[in-house]
Amino acid sequence: QIAAKGEAHYFVYKNEETERTTTGIKRLKQEERVMAIAEMLSGKDPGLSALDNARELLAAR
Repeated sequence: QIAAKGEAHYFVYKNEETERTTTGIKRLKQEERVMAIAEMLSGKDPGLSALDNARELLAAR
């Protein structure tokens, strides 16, 4: 619930190449934010209720 209060969400990722590992940061768009919050609420592959709940949390901030 606290994560939904933020103004922005970022996805930090790691990319492993042959002999090099790099990291990156991506600012999430609105629907990506919904998915990220829903996954925090219910785990990987969230259902419709988790997605709806995430939308409500983001709208309430």
